Formats: sequence, C-alpha cells, structure tokens
Amino acid sequence: MLVIIGLFIPLIRWLKKIDKQRLEIVLHYDMDDRYQKVYEQFRAHFSVFSRSSGIWQYLNAQSTYDQKRNAGAGKLIDRVRVRGVFDNSIPAPYFVTNVAIPCILLSNLEMYFLPERLLIRRGNTFAAVFYKNLQISGSTIRFIESDPLPSDAVVVDYTWQYVNKNGGPDRRFNNNRKLPVCNYSEYKFTSGTGIFEIITTSKVAVMDPFANFLAAIGGLQARMEGGLIA
Repeated sequence: MLVIIGLFIPLIRWLKKIDKQRLEIVLHYDMDDRYQKVYEQFRAHFSVFSRSSGIWQYLNAQSTYDQKRNAGAGKLIDRVRVRGVFDNSIPAPYFVTNVAIPCILLSNLEMYFLPERLLIRRGNTFAAVFYKNLQISGSTIRFIESDPLPSDAVVVDYTWQYVNKNGGPDRRFNNNRKLPVCNYSEYKFTSGTGIFEIITTSKVAVMDPFANFLAAIGGLQARMEGGLIA
C-alpha cells in the first residue's frame, strides 16, 4: 500500500504545479534607469508615511450638540488603528510581480499601490483604480486625544472631558480628565467608482509627499490619454 501511495506523490506534485500556474496572475514591469529612480521615489515617500506613530481609519463620524460631555468636540469620531502598513505585500498567494507593492490594510479592505494603479481587495473581490481617477485630499485637523498620546503628536492645546462654556473643567464630575488637543492630518481617498475612506495620521503632513506623487502620476496618465504626450 505504501508503495502505491508513493507512486501518486509525483502526480500530486505535478497537478499542484499545474493548478498554481493556472491561477497565477503575472504582472511584469519593464523599467529603464530613469523610471527605476522614479519608482524608488514612490517607495521612499510611502516609507515616510508608514513611520507615523499613529495611523487610524475612520469608521463613522457624527455631529454632537452635547459638547459639555464630549470635551467640547462638535463631532464624534469612531476610529480604529489600521491593521497594517507594509512596504511590500502581495494581494494574493499567486500574484507574481517584479516590483515591491506598498500596502495599507484597513478594517474592511486592503489597498495595494501598484506603480500605475490602486488595487483594492474586499474579501475575495478585487477592483482597480488608475491614479488619474483617484483623489487624495489632505488637511490638518484638531483632534482631542483620549487614547495614549502618540510619540510624534503635536499638542496645541488642552481641554477637559467635561468642560464648561468658558473652557474650564466642570467640577460637578469626578475624575474629569485633562485631554490634549493635537494637530493631526486627515486624508480622504475618493474616486468616481465609489471609493470613500478616511485615514488620519498623528504626524502632520506625513502622507503629503506620497499623495502628491500619486497625483502627479494621475496627471501624467490623464495627459497621455488626452493625446498631449507623444
């Protein structure tokens, strides 16, 4: 019996190899020295962003009129830490490419930044958006931090968990915490195909170089499509 089973092992290995080849998605980029330098800039900008001490995803945001019990905030944010930020990650086991793929793992989807497009994975479903159709708008916001303070956060003010109209602590409440107000950066990812995600970073403007680089790629794609580049 063991001899018979042993005869099937090469067949099983061969079938596994054939199945893998059938499922493989091969994406090969030919880059000369000039484009290789551009791609290295692409990776370097993403690496700077990935080093922000705090990176969160907004799940929900709603206005509130009970500012006295919410540290004076006019909006309540439901946020979570992103699941991961990687300089190189493949979107599927059989995805084969010759370039590193920066990746942001959110709670509900995964974003893979290829040289010319954003690849989005939701479960086993994939979608792609060329950078000409992707908008990343960044702004500086004031955020009342109730969690441990990130090491690179810039504190611009302080408030209280329960605050009076004059900005002082409401002494009717015990254990009324003093909370730092920080300058954070907020980035909105949108597209005409339905992408809408918001990421915030504790380090101000840390994603600006990467977002601007993608916008430049998108502008080049749009000009090429319009026939403005030979």
